[in-house]
Amino acid sequence: SINGTYVGSPTLNQDGPIAGGKAATLSGSNQYVSVADNVAIRTWPSGITVELWAKSNSANWSNSGFLASKRNSFVFHPNAGGKSVNFYVYTTNWFSTAFTIAGNITDWHHWVGTFDGTVIKLYVDGQLVSSTNHTGTIAADSGLMAFGWDDGQAGRYFDGSIAEVSVYPTALSASKILQHYNEGVTNCNLPGY
Repeated sequence: SINGTYVGSPTLNQDGPIAGGKAATLSGSNQYVSVADNVAIRTWPSGITVELWAKSNSANWSNSGFLASKRNSFVFHPNAGGKSVNFYVYTTNWFSTAFTIAGNITDWHHWVGTFDGTVIKLYVDGQLVSSTNHTGTIAADSGLMAFGWDDGQAGRYFDGSIAEVSVYPTALSASKILQHYNEGVTNCNLPGY
């Protein structure tokens, strides 16, 4: 397990989406979770899963690119002014799949992006909502990994709450993602970072 560090004093121990779980509330200005470089999160030769729960403080995303970012490898990228989200991976260039949620983003939603080397997938609340075929290997990145900030872009911070973040060095199956949504990641006993 690799732990992050809170930056900018977000409000901690807020009620999370899972019974007994806690969340961090971020102000949209210089608050995020930073995970320092570690050899275990530099390369993704077997694919990746990025999983988290999030809810916005506004009806539309107030900024772009901030749910999760390891800027030379992947970005979980909401798009400012609407309710769309892209899950990007960088191989030889940026490739993504996207989805616009019909529901209220001020409610908790379970967001999961996966890439297995051939297909980029995006799941919301346990359901596959978008996929894009792309073959490649995610580029290595020796920089930090951030949650609540797009580490490649100044000023792109999340104004909302985030909880139950996990990153896996493989693409989880649709059935495992649905299990995480239904039971909560804290009950699944899987090795996430």
